Amino acid sequence: MRKDKIFLKKLLSYIPFLNKFIRKIYNKNKYGAILIPIDFKFSNDQILKNKIYKLNLENFNTLKKKFNFFLISNKKSILNYPKDKLEKLINLIKNNKAEVAYDGDDYYHTEIASSNILEYYSKKYFLENYPYRFFYIKRNFIKK
Repeated sequence: MRKDKIFLKKLLSYIPFLNKFIRKIYNKNKYGAILIPIDFKFSNDQILKNKIYKLNLENFNTLKKKFNFFLISNKKSILNYPKDKLEKLINLIKNNKAEVAYDGDDYYHTEIASSNILEYYSKKYFLENYPYRFFYIKRNFIKK
């Protein structure tokens, strides 16, 4: 199997445009942020078992009509996310009426963001790159 991968890499290196195209498709599917709509009526287990969407403008526009908050992460296996951390993020949003609650200890940039923030971010930057340059827009929202 390993020899097959090496052979494929060497073969693709001789065809640069095909190599770039395949890598672009692979990176788009392998990496990138995911989006889970949040309804605060559900339990933490039900929230994590919701359908996972790719964070892009099309998915966001269809979901923002029904939901106000979204769980965003760069990790596809969000089911392993600790329930107590999720509960802390949800309590920050509910109790402080915050727009964003960010888990600073998580390597995968897990956070809960409101549709207002995502909509404002999408006007300035590509939504697919969401946490990138977030701190340039945070000053436009109320801090508590």
